[in-house]
Amino acid sequence: MSQSTVLPLVFTSNGAVNLDAKSLDQLDETQLRMLAQNLLQKVAQDSIQIQQHQAQINALNHEIRLLRHLRYGPKSEAINPAQLSLFEEAIEEDI
Repeated sequence: MSQSTVLPLVFTSNGAVNLDAKSLDQLDETQLRMLAQNLLQKVAQDSIQIQQHQAQINALNHEIRLLRHLRYGPKSEAINPAQLSLFEEAIEEDI
């Protein structure tokens, strides 16, 4: 096989590689090196994409924590001054 021969390697839209063992046995050294290089490039691209997705997940988790704190944090449990006066009245009645 010459170097210009297209490798029997196809990356599908979901990242799958279509290559069977029989086809792999028919590749020469140069083609195997090209295949390895293509696979390494794909791994590097996937790694970058994973890092980007993880950064996005981390940002969304942080936003969720902030929103939960705003909704359920100490402010929501603060005593209303009107409620405090009712509490003080009840104590005075008990005394």
